[in-house]
Amino acid sequence: MAVVWTLLVRLGLPHFWIWSPLYCAVWLAITFRAIEALNKHLLKPSRGGIGWGLGMGVFLYLGSRIFLGAFCGGFSRILCRPLGEIYTRFETRNLAAALALTLVIAPAEELFWRGWVQSRVLKWMVGKRPGSHSARAISVVITALLSSSLLAATGDFLLALAAFPTSLVWGGLTAYRKSVVPAIVSHSLWDLLIAVLLPPIS
Repeated sequence: MAVVWTLLVRLGLPHFWIWSPLYCAVWLAITFRAIEALNKHLLKPSRGGIGWGLGMGVFLYLGSRIFLGAFCGGFSRILCRPLGEIYTRFETRNLAAALALTLVIAPAEELFWRGWVQSRVLKWMVGKRPGSHSARAISVVITALLSSSLLAATGDFLLALAAFPTSLVWGGLTAYRKSVVPAIVSHSLWDLLIAVLLPPIS
């Protein structure tokens, strides 16, 4: 379903904020059931985990603004055109986008990539053993490479560029907190800030 979702995002079909949350709701439900069978502890929230998620969401937003500002209006304008195309394609500054991104899309992506894929990669590496810190770190990097490569393969290079560092952070959060909830919180907040409330371009 991740491949289909990536292609749909690339196409930017009309009425994106109507059909995309419906698709992601199905994706979310399927992945949720798969994680329950694989490792249901990944779904448990905690106050500390939510705090980490909120903090990292703000940190990633500020880092993204600095990076995008440097390459669109700072010492270069190389990202201005692709950045403008993304905001034009999705028309994110509305309530439908805010609700879809924070409540369905970001959770579906995180549950799949950090919850299911990263867990499967780790299990493949260490079998039934708990796993060392190095194995967890490698699983984070492999998952980030997979998600970014999928975006790059469809030609969404700016999104792929953004996906790799954020995926590393969200994967690290999941590995550190042993729960996908902080990554969901962080991704949802980052999406809300970067796409809806305080985008880097008007």
